[in-house]
Amino acid sequence: MKKTALFLILLAALLVFTSFAATAENTEILTETSALTITVGTVTGDPGESVRVPVSVSGNATGIAIYNLTFSFDGTKMRYTGHANGSVFAANPTFAARNQDTASASVGFNAVMISNQLSNGILLYIDFAIQDGAPAGAVSLTSAGALGNIVGGMPNILAPEFVSGTVTISGTPTETPPETPPETPPETPPEIPPETPPEMPPETPPETPPETPPGTPPGTSPGTTPGTPPGTPPGTPPGTTPSTPPGTTPETPPDPSQIISFDDVATDAWYAQAVQFVAERGIMQGTAPGVFAPYTLVTRAMVVTTLHRYAQLPPPNSINPFSDVADGQWYTDAITWASENGIVLGYGDGLFGPNDTITREQFITILMRFANFTGIDTAAEADLSGFTDAGTISEYAVNAVTWGYAAGLMLGDSETTLSPTGPATRAMLATILMRFITNV
Repeated sequence: MKKTALFLILLAALLVFTSFAATAENTEILTETSALTITVGTVTGDPGESVRVPVSVSGNATGIAIYNLTFSFDGTKMRYTGHANGSVFAANPTFAARNQDTASASVGFNAVMISNQLSNGILLYIDFAIQDGAPAGAVSLTSAGALGNIVGGMPNILAPEFVSGTVTISGTPTETPPETPPETPPETPPEIPPETPPEMPPETPPETPPETPPGTPPGTSPGTTPGTPPGTPPGTPPGTTPSTPPGTTPETPPDPSQIISFDDVATDAWYAQAVQFVAERGIMQGTAPGVFAPYTLVTRAMVVTTLHRYAQLPPPNSINPFSDVADGQWYTDAITWASENGIVLGYGDGLFGPNDTITREQFITILMRFANFTGIDTAAEADLSGFTDAGTISEYAVNAVTWGYAAGLMLGDSETTLSPTGPATRAMLATILMRFITNV
């Protein structure tokens, strides 16, 4: 009963929050929290595509119980299509959308909790559809509103800083390389923590079918390459003796004049070293000049393309087997090559899903098959019982996730969770690729 009463108090307080925040006479209940920040993420997409923008909270030192937020954007270029909870609200009431104003292109969200929450991280994801024919350029996504907590049983208004985000409409494939990079090399970042930052939630993307195709014989390992002997490096035709040991990649130190930097990758970011590593080697590129978009979600086509580049772009020797992979696309050769070498198997029924967001377990499964293809031993095992969500790993991916953890590639997004069905970001992709190339 006490919790119910408190919830009703908070709900009533939410209705007057906006006027409290805007009224000078009520400044005595305003708590200045200069470190408290609401940040809207930056993502990239093409006309006709959907994008998911993360909204995060940081500097939350006193706890938050009420959110009343509004986000504004250019409705001629994109439209709101939905939202999903982030990690901060994993076990709390969901955000409720309100005031979906098509005319002014804004959407508001309310959330009320029965106690102050000290979590930092992703509050929610906002989904937008980029309008067909939208011109290339940046669309600003601004935020405003009020936050609050409970002090002595009464609502107390907090004053966060709001940081706007951007949806960049590129009109070109996600993997478009940047133009001339800045000449100044980034500083060396500190030691890299687990591949997913604390604010990255175990948010599950739309369900995708398992990677094991119909007709696979029982007991066949997901990493087994049909018709390809173990130890064959990428791009080596059947029957050809490789000139370099499997998995060997020439590691010539990069020319300092060619060091690449991105405006959205801070030198002290946990993923900065990995981004530099893959960019220098041409394995990953920017999404626009000077933009890496580290928190943009990764598609299945992007993952296969990075592995194809690492393999030095061997041409495919067969016909594209997937009906949903059109000829002449930026990823067509990579997917065809990966398919003919057993690195990807698709969903079955001739489908691959190139533009589907890849899950963490799908990514590590494809990477294990690539490792097997290059002759790398993937027999390492580890005990995953310490992770509370180990039981949610798909059957086809159990061996791959176990190997990925044992090999130090996929370390989980917290001490107790692996989030196998959660989405992978470009920062995470770069980090795991660097670990794979340098340590496995």
